[in-house]
Amino acid sequence: MKNMLSLPEGIDKMKALCLIVHACDISHASKSWDLHSRWTEGVLEEFFRQGDMEACMGLPYSPFATDTLCMWLSLKLNTYKDETIKKEKQKSETKKQN
Repeated sequence: MKNMLSLPEGIDKMKALCLIVHACDISHASKSWDLHSRWTEGVLEEFFRQGDMEACMGLPYSPFATDTLCMWLSLKLNTYKDETIKKEKQKSETKKQN
C-alpha cells in the first residue's frame, strides 16, 4: 500500500504547484456567497492590475485583464439576469391566472 501512495520521482513540481494554485482560484465558487464574492473581487483586481502592467509595457491585454471588458461582460450578465427574472415573473403570473 505504501508503494502505491508514493509519488513518482519524475513529478513536475512547477506543474503540480500551478495545478494547486488554479484549484484554489476556482474553488471559491463552492464557498458561502460572502466568501465567494470577496475572492471574486480579489481575482478581478489581480486581472486588472495585470492588464495595467501589460499596458504600461506595451503588451497586448490578456483575456479579461481590462476593466472595460469586464464592465461590458457585467452589463451583458445583468441584462441576461433581468430578462430571466422577467420571464420567471411572467410564468408565475400565467400559472396564477390558470
